[in-house]
Amino acid sequence: MRHLEDYEDAISRCFHCQICQAACPVYLQDLLETYCARARLGLVQAVFLEQTLNVTPRLREVMDRCLFCTRCTRHCPAGVPLDDVFALARENLGKQLGEQGRDGGAWTAPDAGVPGPVAGPLKSGLGEIPAVKGPVRARVAYYPGCATSRLFQDTGQAVLRVMSENGVQVMIPEGLSCCGFPAYVAGDLHTFRRAMQENLSILSGLDVDAILVDCASCGMAFKVKAGEVAKGDGAMEDQAARVAEKTWEATDYLNHLGPVAEPGAVAGVWTYHAPCRIGWTPTAEEAPEALLQDIPGAQYEALETTGACCGAGDLFHLRHGELSRSIRTKRLKEIRRNGAHTVVTQCPFCRYYLQQGGSDLEVMHPLAFLARAYGEMREA
Repeated sequence: MRHLEDYEDAISRCFHCQICQAACPVYLQDLLETYCARARLGLVQAVFLEQTLNVTPRLREVMDRCLFCTRCTRHCPAGVPLDDVFALARENLGKQLGEQGRDGGAWTAPDAGVPGPVAGPLKSGLGEIPAVKGPVRARVAYYPGCATSRLFQDTGQAVLRVMSENGVQVMIPEGLSCCGFPAYVAGDLHTFRRAMQENLSILSGLDVDAILVDCASCGMAFKVKAGEVAKGDGAMEDQAARVAEKTWEATDYLNHLGPVAEPGAVAGVWTYHAPCRIGWTPTAEEAPEALLQDIPGAQYEALETTGACCGAGDLFHLRHGELSRSIRTKRLKEIRRNGAHTVVTQCPFCRYYLQQGGSDLEVMHPLAFLARAYGEMREA
């Protein structure tokens, strides 16, 4: 597993261009340079590498006021892996300041209407896997993350329905657990690595064409972060590489495979909110429009800024409620300006948070929208 010292050369590549300012939703709301990635990076370098500054609760506050949206990493022209550095910084803070060193915000009550969790394995409540319609075109494994299995089972059911309609045979392996990404964000890299070991041992041995996820964060965990925490462990590195090679966001996979089922009509105006963490795949942001634009009666209206954050950030919205809601308000205003009543997104936290802020909107996974069109076709 990597340590902060392993990133010293990468950190030194920062040439203070300040592009991360324009990419950071927290900075754009606070307008304080302390909370942009460049300033945080300088603090990490001074405190943990050069040791010219001390570890303090204030440093914890600065590091905690970060959504881990990864937009700074995606936009950094020097290629500094800022999110990896900040995760390790949170890990070090946890070691030196105790658990509050990783999680220093003041907790607030969640919005009303959070779905009740469902106990059991990850695939609990998703029902039977539908039989494939027509010839089998591909065989895939489906990783339904915690949010899909525990909170938004309609997303999992939609993935299964849509894949069966398009000749994709789906299996859900036994023994899967949380991908561990929330632990990664909190700086608990030991827990993240342990979770990854469990899942990689199962997924890496499957004889399938692809491994599908419906959550942007789960996809990032398997596609990118697993390989980082596996460094130095040859067996785990090999497993991580095999899983990363086959990991696809489900909407993106179907778009590349090519749908064959004809959808029925669904009236209404819809738009797409791209999750911040979908950047691990360069084509997932194109997939919803490509797949859904041919649904009769459905009118697509693009947002002015496709990559703007909704402010959820896993549990960030519970620790920094006012800041988070301010970021969400901007996004909701933009959504309403384009006249859309349905929003599709590949992130369950985005779905939940946008829905709670916009009761007049319907928020769902892109494949749930497509499954609705297939349902209309069958019922017509």
